[in-house]
Amino acid sequence: MNIKILFSNFCTVWLVLFVAYSFTACKKDADPAPAPDLATQTAGLYTYSELAYSTKTVSADHTNLKGTITVTRQTETTVSLDVKIQVKSDGSDFMVVSVDNVELMETSSGAIALHYEGEHVGMVKGNTVKIEGVDDEQVKFTITATK
Repeated sequence: MNIKILFSNFCTVWLVLFVAYSFTACKKDADPAPAPDLATQTAGLYTYSELAYSTKTVSADHTNLKGTITVTRQTETTVSLDVKIQVKSDGSDFMVVSVDNVELMETSSGAIALHYEGEHVGMVKGNTVKIEGVDDEQVKFTITATK
C-alpha cells in the first residue's frame, strides 16, 4: 500500500508540473511594433546648430544666426517644412521658407532624403536635419539643426 501511495503522489506531482508547463509554454511572444512611417520618423522641431559653406563648418555659437526647422507629417511619405533661420543681430531673415509636399525617400545609408519638386533639398538622419541652399552670390550652404 505504501508503494501505491508514493506512486500516486509521484503521478500527481508530475501532472501538476506538466499542466503548469503547458500554460507557460503556450505563451506567445508579442509581435514587435511596426516601425513608424518615414514622415513620423522625421517629424519634430529642430533647432539650428551649424552652418556649412565652401569648405567651412561653423557651429551656431560662432555664427550670427538663430532659428528652427519644423517638420510636420502630411502623409506617410510627405512632410511640410517650415524653416525660420534669422540673423541674431538685426532679426532679418537668412532663410525663411514654408513648403508642403516634401517627399521622403529612404536611402541605403539609413538616412531619409528630402525632395521638393523633384530636387534634393536635404537629409534627415537620426535627430539631425540638413537643409541645402544657395545664397544670393551662388554659394552653396547647408544648415544643420537637431532635435
